[in-house]
Amino acid sequence: MTVLLSKILSSVIHPLNFAIYGLIFAGLLRLVRFRKLASVAGVVSVAWLIFWSTPILVERTLMAWEQQYAPTLPELATKADIIVVLGGGLQGASKPERPTPDLGEAADRMWAGAKLYNAGKAPKVLLTGGSQPWNGLTTSEADGMADLMISFGVAKEDLILEDQSQNTYENAVLSKPFLTELEAQSALLVTSAFHMQRSLAVFEKAMPGVQWIPYGTDIQTVQRAPSVIEWLPAVATLRQSQAYLRERVGIWVYGWRDYL
Repeated sequence: MTVLLSKILSSVIHPLNFAIYGLIFAGLLRLVRFRKLASVAGVVSVAWLIFWSTPILVERTLMAWEQQYAPTLPELATKADIIVVLGGGLQGASKPERPTPDLGEAADRMWAGAKLYNAGKAPKVLLTGGSQPWNGLTTSEADGMADLMISFGVAKEDLILEDQSQNTYENAVLSKPFLTELEAQSALLVTSAFHMQRSLAVFEKAMPGVQWIPYGTDIQTVQRAPSVIEWLPAVATLRQSQAYLRERVGIWVYGWRDYL
């Protein structure tokens, strides 16, 4: 239920979706002769889309959100008993159409986890991520992550796979038995900087006896030189805005469910 609620709310407030729904609503209002209200609905819909897709209007907000957990060099990270890498950076295989996992933008998570391991920051790496039934995947995220991590130099025997979770809350709850068995007292938590605030809060609540050390990665928004380009709506900015809004929705839903 929590997964579906987050997905539905995130879809509704997605700037492009919101604009489409708003314009449809405006059209219906005009059909029933509420013309002034229809005009307001249309303007608000378009303004919402323009605002969240224009760099000059939103990039400072997006950058401030990410920089709460700005990444550092792996060799400067704190040592821990285990590295926990969250799924979301790839999709598992979907045979026969896609025989191997497909890397996404957040594949930096696996790269960062491997770099931490290779820098000697922890002896074990836990990969947490299952598959959602509506995605048509035949292997879990954890399985795909393991293949990539091994190619990055992580020893197979040092990998622990949690392959049943479908969201961040389940990442934490289903990872707990593995950390308990290892008697881990500290853990490096690796996920996208956009996703870290919610992830850290969930893991700290699920396992308060573990010292959680955030290691953000996958930075999407960086300082750019002033130019007219900042004033032009961009697909990349729209995508980054959606990630931000999705996290805001996720934090609200998780707070309502008492996961944080």
